[in-house]
Amino acid sequence: MKVKPSVVDLYTELLNRSRSSAIVYFILFCVAIYYTGGLEGVTSGEVFLGLALLLSGLSRMAMGVLPSLRSKANLRSVRFGYYSLIFVSSGLWGVFVAETVIVKGMNEGALLLFFATAGIAGGSLASLAPVLSVLLIQLVVLCVPPLLILTFGDHVSSAYAIMSWIYFAWLVLQSRVVNKEVIEGLTNNKTINEQNKSLERARDQALQASKMKSQFVANMSHEIRTPLNSILGTADLLSEMVISDQKRQMVNELKSAGESLLTIINDILDFSKIEAGELKISPGKTSLKHLVEEVSGIVKRRWGFKGQVEYFVDYGSGLPAVVMTDPVRLRQVLINLLDNAFKFTANGHVKLYVVPVNEVRDSLVVRFVVEDTGRGILKQNIERLFKPFEQLDGSTTRIYGGTGLGLSICKNLVDLMGGQIHVESTFGVGTKFCFELPMQIVEAEVVSSLVVPEVEKSPNRAKAERATFPELSVLLVEDNAMNQVLMKHFFERLGITYQLAQNGQEALETIKKNHYDVVFMDIQVPVMDGYTATRKVREEVPKDRQPYIVALTANAMKGDEEQCLQAGMDAYLSKPVQLTMVQSALEKYKSTLAGREEVGRLHQ
Repeated sequence: MKVKPSVVDLYTELLNRSRSSAIVYFILFCVAIYYTGGLEGVTSGEVFLGLALLLSGLSRMAMGVLPSLRSKANLRSVRFGYYSLIFVSSGLWGVFVAETVIVKGMNEGALLLFFATAGIAGGSLASLAPVLSVLLIQLVVLCVPPLLILTFGDHVSSAYAIMSWIYFAWLVLQSRVVNKEVIEGLTNNKTINEQNKSLERARDQALQASKMKSQFVANMSHEIRTPLNSILGTADLLSEMVISDQKRQMVNELKSAGESLLTIINDILDFSKIEAGELKISPGKTSLKHLVEEVSGIVKRRWGFKGQVEYFVDYGSGLPAVVMTDPVRLRQVLINLLDNAFKFTANGHVKLYVVPVNEVRDSLVVRFVVEDTGRGILKQNIERLFKPFEQLDGSTTRIYGGTGLGLSICKNLVDLMGGQIHVESTFGVGTKFCFELPMQIVEAEVVSSLVVPEVEKSPNRAKAERATFPELSVLLVEDNAMNQVLMKHFFERLGITYQLAQNGQEALETIKKNHYDVVFMDIQVPVMDGYTATRKVREEVPKDRQPYIVALTANAMKGDEEQCLQAGMDAYLSKPVQLTMVQSALEKYKSTLAGREEVGRLHQ
């Protein structure tokens, strides 16, 4: 819908076009006086006329420049004054030309005045076109007095009068054409400006909605992860106890259900990050065989009840020991594809192929293929697979479940890692998902991350590898009762005696009074949050008594880890926290401490 310019818009446009030419009348008057008799023959009436032209011109320029006279509040009241000054200047000029012809005759100077008048009138078509009534009145008061002298006087032949009237009529007709074009231009500009403002408002609303959605997702992540942390942690502890096989199976089912819920939460968070363009890849040194073993252990535990479905892994020859890739995201893609394969396969097998291809010097491409003998996919449905929220089983019966986000996230992750994913499927026979990733070959030990749990261990293996840390002094800063109980059990299993602080202020005061090796700091504690408490510890506690601070947070949005590290924390654990994660954090602290001591010895 077009938006027409208002009266104020038209005046503003006219003001911008005409203010610079306001003094032209006075300049032309001075030139005319000089060439029609000089200063000696100037009459008092001409002096008055010149001063009037000068004052009206300066007043018009002032009205176009002074902010107080250009403000929207004053535009309506001052525009009539500006129009009046235009009429006064034009009328005075018209009278001056007519009086000059009457008094001095149609000499060279008078002819010069007629040429100047014709030029002023032509220029008015451009400068006064926004307001047609002003333009027409200005043409009348400017041109009619000289035209009447030409018509009824005996100074020139009638041919001059006829040609002048024709020119005047053309000006009047052309003024309507120019006015229409100017109005259309202003209308288009205002329409575009209004559309741009609407788009900006819509953009701002969309950004606000996106911000609110992200905040909602972050809040829901925190609220869900907090109790889930206790559920999974308690299940993890129960699985390591000496219990019957039946009870162990029940615990495993509890863990599997909790992990499925955690997967859904992570999918929603990842999709939110993908939408915002905030999902980042963090390459690290990775053993592909070790990673595949971990993935295989997870899917076997999840889908072990499907005894009629066999699972195989096939490594291609020449697979390097260590490569540079993002182990967390690669694991996420493989688990998602394998989960899908098991979900849709009733009998037969699921196979994972890991094959190196196109090796050049210290880089190569690794092809991953997940093959199943499941139900397959209809050809017309394949294009829908990688779209978010698309589920091929969208009926109310929903045999297979799922959020419809997994494959979309897989595609985005593979794209971010520099690869491509595609699918081949025959309905009733099976499906193959294949993706290839470029990687750098690294001859080094695998470096794991503390940000997320890197390893899921079986109960027996975990029990065999469990270390204890009785020599460490630990402070737990946590206000949630369920998480306090869970961390208490973790510390007991690790042989740790600890103290508890239930808010950031209490933690700060306790750290000032006592020395702690490690502080597990929950971010969202009352009175003083974990970020503020950590910053104050770094500022107020002597350097030789600074503890190693590990962030505990149920948030998992972009920037959370960076914010923790900027606050002065040394490590970051995202809930749900598992016993192996706490153990890894403590082992990293001891490793860091040993490194510092070694550096100290070298400098002695």
